Amino acid sequence: MRLVRDEEAGQCGFLTVESGRFVPAGCRANPDGLWTARQARNLLTDLVERADGFEVLIRDRASQFTETFDAVLADAGITVCKVPPRSPQANACARGSSSPCAAR
Repeated sequence: MRLVRDEEAGQCGFLTVESGRFVPAGCRANPDGLWTARQARNLLTDLVERADGFEVLIRDRASQFTETFDAVLADAGITVCKVPPRSPQANACARGSSSPCAAR
């Protein structure tokens, strides 16, 4: 599972690598650590019966992904891996997967 962010639209979501399924997590112009941790909790609640199938979450090194965000996923048994620094190709498969964020 990959965490996907569209910085222009302020959208965040989760992309399952096996199926390519995008699960939108919400929209916010300036997401912070509390917001991203809440989105992780929401994802686990939505996937309660399937959460055991997820073993790894790959995320970038943005500041809004705090230790709280990682801890929420670790409590569910999901290992959080950060992409290497200065590796733009690591997010290449996620760029075209997110849909535009509806204006609120």
